[in-house]
Amino acid sequence: MKALSSSTKAVGSSIACTVNNRHRDAAVGSVSRAKLEFLPPDAEVVPGHGIPIDREDLRWHIDYLAEVQKQVQAAIDQKLTLEQTVARVKMPEYRGYVLFDWVHPSLNVPAAYKDLSSN
Repeated sequence: MKALSSSTKAVGSSIACTVNNRHRDAAVGSVSRAKLEFLPPDAEVVPGHGIPIDREDLRWHIDYLAEVQKQVQAAIDQKLTLEQTVARVKMPEYRGYVLFDWVHPSLNVPAAYKDLSSN
């Protein structure tokens, strides 16, 4: 088993990834575009929960988290409250995720807001 980082390990043709609980780190840290490009095209990614995904599915998640971060930071820069930010950061282009209508406004946007507000 070859370690890719402290939170990513290659196991055969599969990649096991764990993500720091901090939302920002998920978007630009431990699961980054650079690591995505490192993966072979046929890589199987085994997330901390859920089913194994392929490289393009991982790209979708990275893009989603990066966009959450960008839009939440813009809301913070405009001095919006958490409630106003949740109302504004809708991102319907990512609704293909089964739990999106719950996870996005209830967990991801508030977590990003809290994390980005603390900086």
